[in-house]
Amino acid sequence: MNEIQDFQLNLITASPGLYSGKAGGVILCYLQKTIYPQANLDEFATDILNGISDDIADCANLSFSDGLAGIGWGIEWLAQNKFIDINTDEILSDFDDTMYKSVIFSGTRSLSLSTGTLGRLIYFIKRFNSKNQGTHRFRRIPIRECIVLLSDEVLDKLQAIASLPLGKQVLGENTLVDLGHAFVILNELSAMKINSTSVQHSLATLTSIVDDFFSSILSAGKLYQQEPLLFLLTCCKIYANRDQVGWGPKIDQYFVMVSQMEGKLNGSEISTLGFVSQILSPYYFSSIQPAAVNYATPNEEAFSITLTGIAGKMSIEKYIKSSPENFLNGMELLLLT
Repeated sequence: MNEIQDFQLNLITASPGLYSGKAGGVILCYLQKTIYPQANLDEFATDILNGISDDIADCANLSFSDGLAGIGWGIEWLAQNKFIDINTDEILSDFDDTMYKSVIFSGTRSLSLSTGTLGRLIYFIKRFNSKNQGTHRFRRIPIRECIVLLSDEVLDKLQAIASLPLGKQVLGENTLVDLGHAFVILNELSAMKINSTSVQHSLATLTSIVDDFFSSILSAGKLYQQEPLLFLLTCCKIYANRDQVGWGPKIDQYFVMVSQMEGKLNGSEISTLGFVSQILSPYYFSSIQPAAVNYATPNEEAFSITLTGIAGKMSIEKYIKSSPENFLNGMELLLLT
C-alpha cells in the first residue's frame, strides 16, 4: 500500500480539526494536486470536506488547533485560494454565529493561536477578507465587531506580559511562539485598518517585549533552545520588513546571536517548529545566512502526514516553491499551523 493510500485511510478516521485532522488533511490533498497534478485527490477531498459537517454537528470545541475556528479558517483558506468554489457566507454562517457568541459571552485565558485569543482573531480576520459576492453588511458588521473586541483582548494580554519585571517574565517556548504568531496576525490586521490604535499599540508592546527579552539574554548569558527563538525572529522580521524597516538590522543581530548560542538542536532530531524555521530563515535572513544555525535532520518517526507534521510542512514547502504566486499563501500555512 503506497503513501497516498495510507494517507487516505488515516484521514477517513481522523478527527475533524485543522492541525492533525480532516480539515488540515483536505488542504494537503489540494496542495498535492498543485505539486503533483497526476495525484487525483479532488473527489476524495470533496467527500472528506462534506463529511466534516456531520462530525461537528454537536462540536463544543472552538479552538483553532482542532475546533471550529481552525476548521472554518481552513475552509475559508481553500475558498480564497480557489481550491474550492463555494460561498463561504452560506457554508460558515453557523460557524460565525457560534464564534460570535463565544466572543461576546466568554473570553479565553491564553493568548495562544491554538487554543486562545489569537485563534479566534485569525478566524474572523480570514472571514472578513472573504471573496464572496454580495456579502450582506449584517454579516460583516458582527465579524468586524469581533475583530475589534479580540484585538483589544490581545492588547490586554500583551500588556500583562510586558508589565512583569524582566526576571519574572515567563517567556518559555510556548510564549515565544505565541509572540511570533501575534506579530504575524497583528501585522495582517494592521494593513486592514481596523481598530488601528489598539493594533499599533499591541505591535509597539510586542516590539518592546522582544527587545527587552533579547537584551536580557545578552546580559545574563541565558541558554535557550534555538527553535522557538528562530521562529519568533522570523515573525519579527516579517513585521519589520513591512512596517518597521529600521528595526530589521536589530533583528538580524539577534538572529546572529541566536545562531552562535550553545545548547543547539539535539543530535539528529528536529521538531516541526525547528523544521519550519529551517524553511523560513533563508527567505528572511538571506544576507546573513552563512551565520545561520547548522540544522539537524528530521527524525523519520516525525513524518506523520498532517498539516502540522514534518511531512505536511514539506508538502507546504513544495507548494511554495512550485510557483511564485504560492509564496504568501504557503507562508501563511507554515506560520499559522
